[in-house]
Amino acid sequence: MDPGASATTLQTYASLPNVDGVAFRVLWSNLEPTAGSYNWAALDSAFAVVRRSNKKLTLHVDPNALGLPGWLGPLGVATYTYTDPHGSQTAPVPWDAVYVSRYRAFVTALGAHVQATGNVDLLESLSDPVPAPEMTIVGCQNGQLTGGITYNRSQYLAAWDTTISAYASAFPGIRLFVSAPLGFICLGDGNDGQAFYADVMRYALSLTSNAAVFAADLTALGSQRLQQAGSLPGQTAIGLQTIWSYTNDPTNRMQGTLTDAVCRGWNAGARYFEIYQPDLISADAGVQTAIASARTGQTC
Repeated sequence: MDPGASATTLQTYASLPNVDGVAFRVLWSNLEPTAGSYNWAALDSAFAVVRRSNKKLTLHVDPNALGLPGWLGPLGVATYTYTDPHGSQTAPVPWDAVYVSRYRAFVTALGAHVQATGNVDLLESLSDPVPAPEMTIVGCQNGQLTGGITYNRSQYLAAWDTTISAYASAFPGIRLFVSAPLGFICLGDGNDGQAFYADVMRYALSLTSNAAVFAADLTALGSQRLQQAGSLPGQTAIGLQTIWSYTNDPTNRMQGTLTDAVCRGWNAGARYFEIYQPDLISADAGVQTAIASARTGQTC
């Protein structure tokens, strides 16, 4: 579910018999509109929908440039600007102390609220998107963030340790997804992605056995990001998101069928799949077979 999706839309997909739950994406800025002041209405509504539907909810709190609380700037959070396929973006320096500490405080408040409202039983998983949503730092190349800020591996690693610790403390017993990076963290770093991810996940697994791998780039050819998890223990849980909707894929990002993608993931050990909305409601029998395969492994 995209940030801002209505409860009606949420109910539509939560009611489908071919889904077990909803991946709910919400902006940090919507949940904490001013520093230390929270608005949990959208989250509570989502929990109410999945409870009525007897489904589960995975929570992704999006901290990106569009969802970053405006009140962070006046607190002195350092930012940098880069260009991606969507245009010019401004994001916090991932290891900025104020940014990381404010998110840690947010996670603590989030956990307390979910506990107080009795909705912990509805949580399937959570994801940790801070200090950077998919770990690889877009806009970092040859040891420099755009604007001349020097990349600091140890500070970046410490920032991950801080937010993972916050989630493990606030949500004990709930699966915590940590997104695998590309082969690099800062382009030109000698393909440090796998080693950095191993460092992050070793710490996460020392805190909670529920730390899990997540990769949001599943195609019919497999997952490039999942390759970075190759040095982790074999029993570590794996979750995948398809790179795009197979039903609405004009540039062929899927590079094959949805069944091929799902089976690549299943055979790699994944047992959790996030499938896009157009595929869930597709009338294509092959697409529905793929979704059934994601749930059961049959035909793979």
